[in-house]
Amino acid sequence: MQEPRTTPSAGLGVVVRDEAWTVLRADRFDVVDLVLLRGVAPDNRDEVSAVLLPADRIEPLPVRAGLRQRSRHAVLGAAVQAVAEAAPWDQCWTAAHARIDRRSWQLEPASAAVRGAMRILLADEVGLGKTIQAALIISELRARGLAERVLVLTPASIRDQWAGELHDRFGLQPSVFDPSSLAITAAALPPGVNPWRTAPLIISSIDLVKRPEVRAALEAVPFDVLVVDEAHHLSPGTDRGALVAELAGRTPWVVLATATPHGGDEEAFQFLRRLGDVGTEDVLTFRRSRRRGPGVEGRRTRLFFVRPTHAERALLDATRDYALTVRRTSPGARLVAAVIARRAASSADAVHHTLMRRIALLNGSRSLEDATAPEQQAQLPWEEDDTDAVGDAVLCTPGLRDLAHEIEWLGHLAVLAHGARAHPSKVDVIRRLLRRTREQVLVFSEYRDVATQVAAALADLCEVAPLHGGLSPRERRDVVRAFNGGRIRVLVATDAAGEGLNLQARCRLVINMELPWTPRRLEQRIGRVDRLGQRRRVHALHLAHRQTYEGTVIARLERRRAHVLRASRAGDAVGLETTVSVAPGELSPAGRHAIVRPTEAVYASRGRSGRSRVVLVYRVPLMDGAGRLVQRSVVACQVACAAAAGFRLSRELTRSLAADEAVQRTLEPEVDRLAATAHTMTSAAAVAMDRRLTALAAHLDRLRAAGVWQASLFDRRAEQRAHARASSVEELQQHLRQRARSVRTLGHVATGKPQLVAAWLE
Repeated sequence: MQEPRTTPSAGLGVVVRDEAWTVLRADRFDVVDLVLLRGVAPDNRDEVSAVLLPADRIEPLPVRAGLRQRSRHAVLGAAVQAVAEAAPWDQCWTAAHARIDRRSWQLEPASAAVRGAMRILLADEVGLGKTIQAALIISELRARGLAERVLVLTPASIRDQWAGELHDRFGLQPSVFDPSSLAITAAALPPGVNPWRTAPLIISSIDLVKRPEVRAALEAVPFDVLVVDEAHHLSPGTDRGALVAELAGRTPWVVLATATPHGGDEEAFQFLRRLGDVGTEDVLTFRRSRRRGPGVEGRRTRLFFVRPTHAERALLDATRDYALTVRRTSPGARLVAAVIARRAASSADAVHHTLMRRIALLNGSRSLEDATAPEQQAQLPWEEDDTDAVGDAVLCTPGLRDLAHEIEWLGHLAVLAHGARAHPSKVDVIRRLLRRTREQVLVFSEYRDVATQVAAALADLCEVAPLHGGLSPRERRDVVRAFNGGRIRVLVATDAAGEGLNLQARCRLVINMELPWTPRRLEQRIGRVDRLGQRRRVHALHLAHRQTYEGTVIARLERRRAHVLRASRAGDAVGLETTVSVAPGELSPAGRHAIVRPTEAVYASRGRSGRSRVVLVYRVPLMDGAGRLVQRSVVACQVACAAAAGFRLSRELTRSLAADEAVQRTLEPEVDRLAATAHTMTSAAAVAMDRRLTALAAHLDRLRAAGVWQASLFDRRAEQRAHARASSVEELQQHLRQRARSVRTLGHVATGKPQLVAAWLE
């Protein structure tokens, strides 16, 4: 005879595979039960897992021995543990056990996400922990069972850093998809299995996912959370922007992270704010700036005008004249003119390679020895580059009507560049600085070949290493680890190190070989060392030549900086919330724990005439309509008990007190009050979530209706693509409808059976 099945209730402490868990939800099917668990032991803390019963064996957690008053310390410890684990719906459940320095402003976005904010822009200043905030959102949604599939898109250079943060700090197990790992995963799967469906938490790069073949593989894959780091790279009219707009238009939670949301381009900023907008809510923006704590100085920035050598001055003047002539004569060649002038201001050696390459292309010849500069080599389809080097399609654009005259002029510039290569003045400034200080130095250049040349020029003075997109992820990690460990004194980097890296451990001095076009990129560079954990004044030194093309860059930077400043002051006019100053050492407040004030009941029993008070501490689980844990609270009850007077509190007496009807009646009003409070919070969240999920499904319906295709008598590919697209949309809509049904159950809160966790005599 088959034994009756017992399905565990939400909030119950259980042991599965020799580990302690809390039941989040239990779904009963015909022959099996699907139980969703959250880890509570040190080894599996906040890990979310699912098991099938009866395939797995599940047992209740053993009752703590502390229920008997053999050790008052153990009993109070059990009560304190229950209080610490109290988990209201609108507060962070996983932050307490994460390996992070908890700060109040970092908890706010995650709290907003579980309350129903589903489009969030994290625009905090560089170094205030946007990665931690986004990771908290992921962790909290997964812990509540609201999100099962998460896609994180980052620049390629910080994929592994993101994976390390999620694993080391939150105990999550992300899958990193780069070109090689994606190919390996696909090869190991049966034919027809999409690798993007095999992992619940995926980290990949935007430049990989935007490729047509990868984008097609993601077309029918539903995600619950989309996180985009360094979101300022998303611009209207670009492949990156179109990709994220498509994904955000079908994903419930959209989290964008950037320290520089407004780079002076109002259209790009408004595009960023509209990502994922289906008309249900405005994006919730968190914008905080850093307030210096005690003993921490502000940033000091200096524009240092370098005196060029005579050979460099001749080169700079000649390239400036060439650039101005080309800009007047051929507007279509303005980009190549600007690149030549900027590279001349950066490095004579770098512009020599560019000039020789341009001469070769204009001559229709590719045989010149200098025409194979590293930054101009053709990219393979799976490479992800970090340089701003102009490609052949631009370099071969004529700038003057007389091509022979232009080639002759370029040859003269190349001769000047060759003569100026011997003594680079900007490198000499860095060498003098290194002789005067023992500080570690972070040097930035826009170009990979310039970074390599500068590193080679400084190698005789100290330990120096380049960091650029040409290095493998392992090589980048080794270089960063050596720099942070003090084994490398000078790190010469391109903008591959301008985002996401934490270099503040020992370094506070940043030198820019040339100024970038936007204040956004400049802020990203300095932000590698000016961030939380930096205890000294940060110095930024920008190198420039007077009366050169760099003056145009400086003027442009000042105009865009002023525009961004006006936008920030406008506040709500540009969609940024009021700036809040944040101290680096500010810790999270204690928060509101769901602890009900003690109530009193009288335990009528025969015995001694004296009375003693017994304190009973209960953990009360609250579940939604689907049996999912939405809150775990603590209730304390005082019992006047004659039977306990003068005696130690035995286990038998404790059980009798806990089961007594008078005690249970005393608990009922407090438990009902807890349920009413939780219902208010979860109902509001359910309404907001359901509104967006319904709007997303309707948005997909409109896209499907707009997909017009032309039938053909002999070619059915258009018809097949249309049917495949319709099938993908239907699958996405089904996922959204399922999620909507799930969140609606949040509006129905029920209380579970109170569980006694501690008892003691007063």
